[in-house]
Amino acid sequence: MSVDGFIAKDEDDIDFLSKVEVPGEDYGCEDFQGNVDTLIWGRKTYDKLLSFGIPFPHKNKKCYVLYKTVSGKNEDLEFYGGSLTELVTTLKGKEGKHTCCDGG
Repeated sequence: MSVDGFIAKDEDDIDFLSKVEVPGEDYGCEDFQGNVDTLIWGRKTYDKLLSFGIPFPHKNKKCYVLYKTVSGKNEDLEFYGGSLTELVTTLKGKEGKHTCCDGG
C-alpha cells in the first residue's frame, strides 16, 4: 500500500505486480488459499478480477463483495452493503477455516 492508502496506481493500474512474477513461483499463495474458505473483497478488487475475463477462481469458497449500490447473490458470491465489522463478527462465530480480506 502506498502512503496515500491506495494499492493500485492511477486508473486502478496494478502492473507493478508483474515486477515480482517468476515463472512457476506462487509465493505460497496456493497453500494460503487452501487454508481459507471465506473471502471478503472490496468492490474495486472484484471489478478488477472481472476485467481479466477469466472464470471465477474461487467457486469452492464463500465470497462476499463489499458493495454499497448492489445487493443480492449470484452463483459465485454475495454482495454485502452492511458493516464490515458485523460481517467479520458473524463469520467468526461460524464453523470453518480462515477468512481472507482482499482489497483497498
